[in-house]
Amino acid sequence: FWARLKTPRDAPPGTYRATLRVSADSIAPYSFPLLVNVFNFSLPDGTVLPTAFHVLEPRMTGFYKANDEPEKSQALARNLIDVCADYKIPFNHLYWEQTTADSRRNYFDKLKYLHDKGLLTSFAWCTLQLTSTPGHSRFNTSYWMDPDDPEVDRFITSVKEHLDKWLPLCREFGFADKGYIYAFDEGSLNAVTARILAEIKQSYPDIPVMTCGRLGSPDAPAVKDVDIWVPITPRFIARPELVAANRAAGRQVWWYVCNFPRPPHPTLMLDVPAIMPRLLMGMMTQKYRPDGFLYWGVIAWRGKQHDIISYGPRTNWDSETVAGDSEEGNLFGPGLNYTLLPTIRVENYRDGCEDHWYYELLARAIANHANDVDETLLAEAKAALAVPDIIVKGSSEYTRDPQIIRNQRHKVASLLEKLRQK
Repeated sequence: FWARLKTPRDAPPGTYRATLRVSADSIAPYSFPLLVNVFNFSLPDGTVLPTAFHVLEPRMTGFYKANDEPEKSQALARNLIDVCADYKIPFNHLYWEQTTADSRRNYFDKLKYLHDKGLLTSFAWCTLQLTSTPGHSRFNTSYWMDPDDPEVDRFITSVKEHLDKWLPLCREFGFADKGYIYAFDEGSLNAVTARILAEIKQSYPDIPVMTCGRLGSPDAPAVKDVDIWVPITPRFIARPELVAANRAAGRQVWWYVCNFPRPPHPTLMLDVPAIMPRLLMGMMTQKYRPDGFLYWGVIAWRGKQHDIISYGPRTNWDSETVAGDSEEGNLFGPGLNYTLLPTIRVENYRDGCEDHWYYELLARAIANHANDVDETLLAEAKAALAVPDIIVKGSSEYTRDPQIIRNQRHKVASLLEKLRQK
């Protein structure tokens, strides 16, 4: 069993002691001491790095059979947005094709809800899709090989009509500058995609283009108009020269995980050690320095194949979300009374985001106090920014010992507290 403890932002620093008591029917209660050390700093909201998630609230409202009840559906969606934000996951639809349908206004209204709370960092205008057939608005780079095909013209026109409709609304809302176009997912980039991106960039030069597409040379014509490249995490780690070359070409380089590569490489699946999500978002991110993080799915509930989780700790919840994969794309489960149940993986995800904030705040403190603190303390603080190999040595080599991670976080926090006292 896990106990979640949250320190209020205004809690005075110091040591707090309490006793936790666990009881159940027909057994003797069990009590144990709790000691909490509160430091003299608070963590900001959100994450250090921008993120791109697919938070598909219709999957949730459909599961609870609320799609035909607008008020209930809206309330459930707002609750999902709030719960995700509490776990440092900003609302976003990563996968959706361009459209001028008025019904899509609902998406931008929800982004405004998050923006008004001060938690919107970025969002996807739309996705230039891979799967399609000729004559449809979607696009398939494995089918279309001729940049001058009339279908390419129709596709480009549909994207421009989409942006022309929704840009004014988002400018009115105050967050149009936070949007990006997600292009061609994990597909090939070729002469056709190059023409599409070039024409979009010509009309909308300020909108970044992001892709997880296959990218070889950073100077290839097909990637000229790509602003953010997102390789899979192990490739990012194994190819530092490719990361550096893309950054030298003016691109950001994020990383992402999904159900590939397989464990023990980073994923958010059940099959990796529970510590992996924390390492990935915290000390692994601190060590390898991606510019952002992308993950495809927050709730991939499979409707009638699952039952609402009404009892525990063991349940009849089916952990398979994609054939053969355990809980890939499921960070929350559906509980009774429309309650979202966080997984141990999303708890560790949030812990990792907070670990990363410790490092970021320490780096800022070092910069702020470079000339007014003891050189020995400054040197110790700078050394603490480096994540040792005993914690992370590569995408498949990392500690499974939570105490080592807690000790490292405590070390960073103690140095940060000392610098803030100067």
